[in-house]
Amino acid sequence: MPTSIKGAPLLNCMAVVREVAGVKRYDELLSGCPIETQHLLRRTLMAIEWVSLDAWSPFLQAIFERLANRDENQFKRLLRVICQRDFQTIYRPYVLNAKPTTVLGKMQSIWSAYFDSGSLSAGPLTVSGSQHELTIQMRDLETSSSVMFMVVHAYLEQVLAMVGAKDFQVVRNKESRSGMGRLSCEFHVRFREDT
Repeated sequence: MPTSIKGAPLLNCMAVVREVAGVKRYDELLSGCPIETQHLLRRTLMAIEWVSLDAWSPFLQAIFERLANRDENQFKRLLRVICQRDFQTIYRPYVLNAKPTTVLGKMQSIWSAYFDSGSLSAGPLTVSGSQHELTIQMRDLETSSSVMFMVVHAYLEQVLAMVGAKDFQVVRNKESRSGMGRLSCEFHVRFREDT
C-alpha cells in the first residue's frame, strides 16, 4: 500500500518555499510537477490529514532539481528550515526540553507522526565520555522517490541541532530500493551530549 504523509510538513514546506523563492518561482516549480501533485498542492490542505507521499514527492524533487540546482547541501539547508518550522508547531512536544539521546529513542514515534508506513529506529548507543554514536535505520518506506533519503537525512540533522547535540555528524549509507519500491537506508550518527 503506498505511503501517506501528514499534511503539516507539506504546509510548512510550501510556506518556506514561497518565502525563499517568491510566489512566481513557487508557481513555476509547481507548474512543472505532475497534474496529481498540482491538484494536491492547489487545494486546501489540513495539517492533520494524510496525503499520498508519491503525489507530494515530485514537488520535493522539483525543489532539489530546480531551486537547489541538484546541490544536496543547499537542498538539505532548505529542508532543515522546513523541519525547524515543523518542530515549532505540531511536532513541538517531541523536542521540548529533550536531550539528543531522548529524542533519538523516540525516532519511531516521530516517524509514525509523519508517515503511515516504514520505520525509523535507533540502534544501540555507544558512549565514550561525552561522545555518542549509533546507527539509525530507515526501513521499508514505500515510495517511488529516492529524494526521501535526503529528506530524512536533513531532518535528522535538524532535530539533533534543535535538542542541543554538539559537534554532530550524520552520514548516510546503504541506500537501497527493494523490488517492491521500498526504500531503506542507514544513518550513522555521532554527537556530543553535555551532561
